[in-house]
Amino acid sequence: MDYVHTISAAVMNALVEAAGTELSPGRGVVSGVALDCQGRPMLGGMLRFFGQDGDELDAAHVSYFDGRLPPGIDPTRAYSNRDGRYAVVNVPPADLARVELWGVPGDDDTDSDEPVLVACEEVGVHADSLSVLVLHPARSDGPQACGQDPL
Repeated sequence: MDYVHTISAAVMNALVEAAGTELSPGRGVVSGVALDCQGRPMLGGMLRFFGQDGDELDAAHVSYFDGRLPPGIDPTRAYSNRDGRYAVVNVPPADLARVELWGVPGDDDTDSDEPVLVACEEVGVHADSLSVLVLHPARSDGPQACGQDPL
């Protein structure tokens, strides 16, 4: 059986308001959760969005949830909290926008504090709508351009 996932305009508008911004007409919203290599919500993840032309989207407003109950968005946060949830407002419509998740390795075997690519996915973004994307760790069949432009 096929399922159609819907999110009401009221939920999308509340998400945009909580992010401390406004949705520009004709732009979209992408929201979801970032997962680490063990499949757990990722603490400390940083998102980068790229348009269909491959250029990074500087105008998109990235926000991360605050990790509290009830959940809220902390528009000043620069990386994901322990819940791994994020929202990106004002993404230009694209058949396939590229989303990269970067993070710093958290194990004792790594001496570097340089960010590494954790996940990379493509998502369709539609005008005046919300796309949901769960970011899983990078895989060999991911988009070819992933990670070619280091932080």
